[in-house]
This record gives sequence, structure tokens and C-alpha cells, in this order.
Amino acid sequence: MTSSAAWTTTNRACQVDDYIGTLRVGDTEALVLADSPDPTTFLPDRMLFVRWSGADSESDILAALDPAVALADWRSPVRWHLPAGPVVLFDAAWSGTELRGHQPDNHLLIALPAGVYVAEYAYVEPTPRTSFGLVRITAYEDGR
Repeated sequence: MTSSAAWTTTNRACQVDDYIGTLRVGDTEALVLADSPDPTTFLPDRMLFVRWSGADSESDILAALDPAVALADWRSPVRWHLPAGPVVLFDAAWSGTELRGHQPDNHLLIALPAGVYVAEYAYVEPTPRTSFGLVRITAYEDGR
């Protein structure tokens, strides 16, 4: 049975009505990757979250990544204020406090420097059999 804290997190995350958004969690801000529970990973060398929607294999997604980024129509930009410390990617169905004990293999630690970022979303279909969502993270610059 899931704790009420996890349901609170899930309900709050579900209130994000766009593909991405932010949510206050304690004294920090979480980036919410909304819309669907697609398997997701982060590619630090590209500063991209990749959300598998449809593909025959992971290697098909990676092979289509460069053309996908080139044709991406970036939408829904949000500012994300990130304090020091690692970011934890996890399913909002679980409370962040339960990850280590109950979900040790179902989260990903991501090392990002503290700062203000812009997150933008794109859904791409670079081939007829490959589709995925992308969330690009870039450093925020005034006037952007």
C-alpha cells in the first residue's frame, strides 16, 4: 500500500497541466515531467531527459537522437531554480523519502550544478517507428 505522502506527491505532480512544470517541495523546486509515465533517462553530455514513447529498442532511440534534436519544436519553457545537491529522477507515485528503502533501483541521481535553468519540451518522431519526448535543460540567461 502506498503512503498518503506518496499520494500527496502524486496529486501535486498531476496538477502540472503541461508537459513540464515546477513544483515547490520543501525549500526547493522540483521539475515535473508530466503527461505520461514513459520510461525516462538523462543524458548529461547533452543536458537532455529522454522519454521513451515508442521504439523497437533503446539503440533505435539513441541512433535517432541527433536528427530528433535538429527537428525538435521546443515548447512549454519553464524556469527551474536548482539548489546545490544532486537531482533525483523518480516516479511521483513514490515518495522521495521511500526511494532508498522501497525503490532502490527505480530512481536516478543526476549531478547538476546549482543555478537557474530553463527546461523546454519537444515530442519527436524522427522515424516512422521511433518517437520520444525530450526535455532540454539550459542555463537561464536574463532576457531569454
